Amino acid sequence: MKQRWYELLIFSLLVGLLAVSVAFAGNGKVSGTVKAADGSPAIGANVVLEGTTLGASADVNGKYFILNVPPGTYDLRASAVGFAAKVLRGIRVSSDQILTVDVTLESAAVGLAEVVIEAQRPVVDKSQTSAKTTMSGDDFTSLPVSSVASLVATSASTYKGFLRGGKQFETKTIIEGIDVTDQYFAAAADAASLAFGSTGGSTPYMTYNGINRQNEGQQATLVGLNRTAVEEASVLTGGIGSDYSTATAGVVAYSLRDARTNFTARVDARVSQTGGLHYIGPDLYWDRGVYFAEKARLAASSDPVDRAKSWRFSWAPDKYASHNYPDYQAEAAVGGNFGSIGGLNLSVGYFDSHGRLPAEHTRKLNASLKANANLTKDIKVSFVVLLEDRGQLRGW
Repeated sequence: MKQRWYELLIFSLLVGLLAVSVAFAGNGKVSGTVKAADGSPAIGANVVLEGTTLGASADVNGKYFILNVPPGTYDLRASAVGFAAKVLRGIRVSSDQILTVDVTLESAAVGLAEVVIEAQRPVVDKSQTSAKTTMSGDDFTSLPVSSVASLVATSASTYKGFLRGGKQFETKTIIEGIDVTDQYFAAAADAASLAFGSTGGSTPYMTYNGINRQNEGQQATLVGLNRTAVEEASVLTGGIGSDYSTATAGVVAYSLRDARTNFTARVDARVSQTGGLHYIGPDLYWDRGVYFAEKARLAASSDPVDRAKSWRFSWAPDKYASHNYPDYQAEAAVGGNFGSIGGLNLSVGYFDSHGRLPAEHTRKLNASLKANANLTKDIKVSFVVLLEDRGQLRGW
């Protein structure tokens, strides 16, 4: 067991180093102008995203821009000498998008307090150049969904997890700029066409592709995510760039939660209904009477062959009554920042289901960690570690 954890530590460090090169992949940008009430530019005005070290100063034309903004909801504060500060609360920054926020400052007067405005998301995003559906982290934690994939499956152009009617290997899955698509599916498709077109046999790829993956949706990914780990999910089904040339169906991109506030914790747990008198659902073995009647007839027969056949009737009542066992799902998340040093967000999830039919028992442990370190005022390093254990580490 110690060796397994040692191997996991080495693997996590490697993944973290790989994530450094793409730490800013998928981040957004905030830009706009800061002007006075008479329309003149507020030169040198400070614009910051509260709770972060991100900010900018307006130039001689009043224009500003803030780069590499992680997806999320922020409070934008604009201030300048001689003007009353203004705060726009609840502005939503999406991945790979430019958010335009123009601010008008009022001249400071005696008794004039800070102006606070609740931001409203524009109905039409003028910077969006592709067919894109965006879901925020609040959607994952507030809506009655059991998994991230189940909510993504409700987006436009998606049917049961398939984007635009494409196959599994035609959809790319990106987490924090890291491609976690299960490439074995593509090999399985090629091997199938060769095998059935020539000899009609099977290949290791086809065997892998034929595994029953219940409770996973239809997305072919190497690792899953917990609901509490996701800050934003984007489903792109049109106008995809050349860097995703193999994603002929679409791209599903996830951004993990970033630590921007004091440390907070969250625990969610769900248990499904059990069997017995409280179970409401189809009885999969409604014809058990026919089975036991035939078993009794063979056992009472004078023919020794029939009596031997009755010994083969090994099924007992509720032997495969999987619905008598409830499904368990639990998630715990903790995160926060260490001031100007950086921060982290850790999410751990556990899932246990016996399914509805025999041999459908699924149990897995998911964990994700995103840690940020501010090396300087302008340089931030992000580490991302993803883990999905189905028994290797815990010996299930």
